[in-house]
Amino acid sequence: MVPAVEGRNRTEICVLHALFGCDIECALTEINTFLNKHQGEVIVLDFQKVYGFQLTNDHFLTRLIIQLYEDKLCPRKHSSPQPPSLEFMHEKGYQVIAVNNVGAEHSDLFWPRNSFPNHWYNTKSATHLLGCLNQGLEDRDLDSFHVSQAILTPRPSTVVTHPFCSLESCLARKANAMVEQEWLPHVRKEGGEVNIVITDFVQEGNIVEEVIRLNYDRRRPAVLDDRSKKKLNARGKTEKERRASKHKRMVHGGGEVAGVAKA
Repeated sequence: MVPAVEGRNRTEICVLHALFGCDIECALTEINTFLNKHQGEVIVLDFQKVYGFQLTNDHFLTRLIIQLYEDKLCPRKHSSPQPPSLEFMHEKGYQVIAVNNVGAEHSDLFWPRNSFPNHWYNTKSATHLLGCLNQGLEDRDLDSFHVSQAILTPRPSTVVTHPFCSLESCLARKANAMVEQEWLPHVRKEGGEVNIVITDFVQEGNIVEEVIRLNYDRRRPAVLDDRSKKKLNARGKTEKERRASKHKRMVHGGGEVAGVAKA
């Protein structure tokens, strides 16, 4: 985001992604309208990069967020050391997690950037990205949020060798196919702790449905019959370890997947 250009109201802030977009107040208002119509939805507002901001711009933005979302904001201190689950947020009526360092310095309604690790893998290879996503889940702290950034990044050579291709046709479709057909099935098979997934052009394929399905998969051990429980135990875990693992998934992940967001 950047402050408004010369000649416009300096308290107006625009969205920026290569080109100037809409006024941030319009965007946030539209999101609030969506949340009012869909009270089971949760939105993560992550203000990663700002350009040319002064302290007055920061204060304007934080006041705007509080004014628009009020009771929808999930506070940083929510009586639990673990990240809030979707189930917890639904029970409390929270629908928004706002990530902003300046806001976090003055209010518990905002979360600091370091509470949302979001590693950019900077690769154009789907195979390399797959390994990075898997390693990221292995290394993640279960007491913190974790963003799996499933995005391929073009190199100058990519642009030169694909002059008539778009980002979507050249890289995004390849990345999304890997996520849907390889990574998420692997996560489901291994019981990986996915939290938040980011992809480009998320409307393509069934990635959203597959991520949502992980939440339901994690609840199944609680209702399995004895035969199914024996199959799960055959993975080499003791009954005590299995129960501890199930509890961890229910606490940290049984509703923790915040969804898929378009980058």
